[in-house]
Amino acid sequence: MSSRAAIIVLVIASMLWLPSAAAADFSFQQTGPLTVQFTGPAGAVAYAWSFGDGVSSESAEPSASHSYALRDQQRTLSSYVVKVLVSDARGRRAEGRATIHLMNNHYRARMFGARLVQAVYTRFVEPAGDAYRVQVTFRSFESEPVALERAKLTARSCLAGRNARTHELAVSELGAALHLEPGQSTASALLLPKSLVGADTCAVELELTGDTIPARTGQSMPNAPIKLQPVRSRLSLDVRAAPSVEQGGAPTLAQRAVRDPTLLQKLRRAAEILGTGRITPEQLERLDREGRLAQ
Repeated sequence: MSSRAAIIVLVIASMLWLPSAAAADFSFQQTGPLTVQFTGPAGAVAYAWSFGDGVSSESAEPSASHSYALRDQQRTLSSYVVKVLVSDARGRRAEGRATIHLMNNHYRARMFGARLVQAVYTRFVEPAGDAYRVQVTFRSFESEPVALERAKLTARSCLAGRNARTHELAVSELGAALHLEPGQSTASALLLPKSLVGADTCAVELELTGDTIPARTGQSMPNAPIKLQPVRSRLSLDVRAAPSVEQGGAPTLAQRAVRDPTLLQKLRRAAEILGTGRITPEQLERLDREGRLAQ
């Protein structure tokens, strides 16, 4: 399942105040399908966050964004206790806690024979010579090694009225060998040939398929007549911004919004620098390489 898979987030928050602490709130906002942004009390000078999954961070800003995309999914629901310890300039401190419950769609899908590999990535691809590069972190939830060997690349035109183009190829033609160990995260760079993507393409959908080692596709699940499906992972990628509908752009692409908080911040900064609201991946990569997108 891609990084855009839907989840349900429920937060029950409380603030535990230490002596001499002023009143404040601890809030949250789901900024992406697998990402939660937490906001601590304003006016503090230091924030120490613990996200409940072994990851922590410190900053001088009252908010922190964290992804739970690579979490373990061996049950229907995963729960985490998130904490923030805030300190102000007078040495006063307060601790906030929030319990987060995440619905594990990979676990639920497997009950019906679907075997999904999580993929975490940035939607915008990076130009790399005669290809587009996308950095992906995969996590398999199978108890055996997985080999993803086939790929289906669907290129969707920026322009209205043009049909999508589909190509089937080996994963090795994407410059990668995807062998995933059980319960581990695997980082890989995929190279999408520009000859397959096309000059008029705004969006690419990539489906990777394979099987466990040994192969289990078509076998019945234990104590059930349901057959196991091939192992799959899906990515939805942006190549360039589509023109507006008035300029002949495909409506579904021209009106699509970017939701990744990190990418949104970079796009806003790039728009300020370039004086335009339509930013290409090439422009974004150049500004990022020059260090001009850092706040």
